[in-house]
Amino acid sequence: MRKYEKKEVDYQLLYYTLFNVVTDALDELDKGDAARAEYLLREGQLETEDIFIKSLE
Repeated sequence: MRKYEKKEVDYQLLYYTLFNVVTDALDELDKGDAARAEYLLREGQLETEDIFIKSLE
């Protein structure tokens, strides 16, 4: 049986990354660019998921 080492996830980095993405997306919505806001949110989701997964390696 293989033992797995417990890794620490940098939740502060995840929070700040998503917070900034959401802020940028809200700015785009204020400008009326919903497509750009959606793009930013999707990219932010992928970026934070990537950070999370890499933190477990």
